[in-house]
Amino acid sequence: MLWENASQKRDALWSTIETQSQLDQCESELLGPQGALTLALKWLKDLSPEEKKINWPLITECKKMREARCAEIRHRIQKKTIDQQLSSSIFDEWLMIYHDFGALSLLARERRRIEDICVAMGCDVVHGHELVSQFANFFSVNIPPSHPATEMHDTIFSDYHDGEDRAHAYVMRTHTSSVQNTILKTYELPIRAVVPGKVYRFEKVDASHDTMFYQLEWVILDRQCSVSHCKQFLTDLLTQVFDQPITIRMRPWYFPFVEPWFEIDASCPLCQGSWCAMCKYTWWVELLGAGMIHPKVLIHAELDPQSVSWFAFGIGINRVVALKHGITDIRYFTNHDLFTAHSLARI
Repeated sequence: MLWENASQKRDALWSTIETQSQLDQCESELLGPQGALTLALKWLKDLSPEEKKINWPLITECKKMREARCAEIRHRIQKKTIDQQLSSSIFDEWLMIYHDFGALSLLARERRRIEDICVAMGCDVVHGHELVSQFANFFSVNIPPSHPATEMHDTIFSDYHDGEDRAHAYVMRTHTSSVQNTILKTYELPIRAVVPGKVYRFEKVDASHDTMFYQLEWVILDRQCSVSHCKQFLTDLLTQVFDQPITIRMRPWYFPFVEPWFEIDASCPLCQGSWCAMCKYTWWVELLGAGMIHPKVLIHAELDPQSVSWFAFGIGINRVVALKHGITDIRYFTNHDLFTAHSLARI
């Protein structure tokens, strides 16, 4: 019978297969379009129904066995080839790992580093929403409705609002202080939290201003906090952020959500007292705002201003990164110049 001849032919070829080309030839002669087993299946149409009933299971079973045997030999040949390559070279191309597919942006890397420093100093990292109510963004932190920041020429308003009252439209948060009220109501004393994230301002874009930038805010609340605690905390933090000793000075300023309020200047980390254009040859760089939280903010959070005290301060990550790495234009962080972005990612 034809299928028996095919089986005998297979047995003669099977013992000589050592390479992929030999296996391909064997498969072609047995299982190819003109192979012996393929022709045997075609031969069934000329048989009587009784003969078909006997030979069909035999031929199909033989075909399945040969296909499985070919797959087994193919796996053995591939394994043998790989073993020979590994024995001749210590370099294994199958285990190559490519790292150059991308990198964290400079902003993301520095933000994570600052977060790690804050966690080491006992702070919790809290993330808030970027679209917030006007109460959270303004009124809960003692910014009155008459303040310029509540107007559309300073803040980005959305179409989303509570009910039908468009006077309560939600805004893109202008500072991470919008999370303060939630933190005060959620956490128990003592509170040490850092709030990182994007903030949005409706202003003209230039080398030192952007409509979107990253900000971090610290909230420290306990029963005996003072300005001296705030100054020491800031000094320790900035020293670790800039990897060098930093001196700070505190100047009176006005922020509606703190009392007393301070503008914090840091000693220039670039020139270290030798005068440069970054610090405008004054040795001091204006860096952040800070102060003791206003009693009205505590009242909005249902806390007693007479029994607790706290301080808070916020800093722009873009400004810190630009100062630390000598970047003169913060637009480099977000523009579409791939060459510049690639260079900043590798600083």
